[in-house]
Amino acid sequence: MPSARPSDRRSFTRYPCRIDVAIGWGSNILNGVTRDIALSGMFIEIAEPLWMRAEFTARLAIEEPIEVDCIVRRVEPGHPDGEHGRAAQGDPVGDDARLRN
Repeated sequence: MPSARPSDRRSFTRYPCRIDVAIGWGSNILNGVTRDIALSGMFIEIAEPLWMRAEFTARLAIEEPIEVDCIVRRVEPGHPDGEHGRAAQGDPVGDDARLRN
């Protein structure tokens, strides 16, 4: 069910979903999973920490994979299971218009 909190200042509705994501960060590939997604970005749970404004490419593992250039906009502290959360804002890579308005 989409987030509909009155205090939510986001422009687009967030939809909870779990999608495996490979994060290309420099020469490293980090594995994570989305917690929610919207037209303006997504929240990714990863074990390795990334800092605010870190830039990376996320490849979403769906039937036709999508690559999105992202920047970290919000960080949540680590959870007891060792996962860290990152809210990333991004744009599709190249001419992939599937995520554009």
